[in-house]
Amino acid sequence: MNMKKQFLLFAALLLMSAGAMAQSPVKLGLKAHPLFSYMRPSSDYHERVSPKLGFSYGLMIDYNLTDNYAFATEFSITSLGGKVEFSRMDTAIETSLNMRNIEIPLTLKLKTNDINGITYYGRFGLGTSFNIKSSTKIKYQASNAVFGEEDIKNANRYINPIQLSLIIGGGMQYEIGDNLSFMAGITYSNGFTNVVSNKFQYKKKPELSGFDATVSYFAINLGLLF
Repeated sequence: MNMKKQFLLFAALLLMSAGAMAQSPVKLGLKAHPLFSYMRPSSDYHERVSPKLGFSYGLMIDYNLTDNYAFATEFSITSLGGKVEFSRMDTAIETSLNMRNIEIPLTLKLKTNDINGITYYGRFGLGTSFNIKSSTKIKYQASNAVFGEEDIKNANRYINPIQLSLIIGGGMQYEIGDNLSFMAGITYSNGFTNVVSNKFQYKKKPELSGFDATVSYFAINLGLLF
C-alpha cells in the first residue's frame, strides 16, 4: 500500500471517530488548498527567479485550551520549491527545485467569540517540515547559449531532511451545522533553515560551489472542521 492510500485510510479512521469526540476539546478536520512558494538564496551571485505553485492536503487537529485559545497542528503533504539563478559575468545557471514534504506545524490559535455563526482566528508558531521526495532541473548558459542541462529525478541527497519555519496566519470559521465548520484563511510560512545540503554541486561547473537557500510560502487555507 503506497503512502497516499495509507494517508487516506488514516484520515477516514480519524473522521469516523470524530462523532465520538464531539464533546471533547479535540476538533479534527481535513484541508486541501493551493500555495505559492519561493526560494530565497543567501549565497553570492544567486538570485530568486520565480515562485512555484504548489498544493497541500492533510489532517487538521485543534486542541481547545479555552473557548478562545487552541493548540493547532496538522499532518499534511505539501509540494513546494522555486527557482534560483546563479549569474556572474557571461555564465548563468538556473536551478529549479521541487520538494514534497510532510508538514507538522506547532501553533497557537487565538479565536474570537462566535459572531453570527462566524469565528475569526489568528495563529502563529513553529513550522516543522520533513522532506520525503525531491527533484531538480539545472540549466547551464554561457553568452546566452545553453551548453548543458541536468534533470535529477531523485535529488533527496541534495536536500536537508528537516526544515524549520515561522508561521503566521489568520482567517475565519463558519459554522455550517452541528460539529461542522468551514474554514478559510491565509498562512505565511517564513523558512529560516537552509534546505540545500552541502552535497549539492553544479556538475558541469565543478569549480563552483553549491548555494544556501530557504523556502517560504503563502497559502490560501480551505478546510472542514468536525
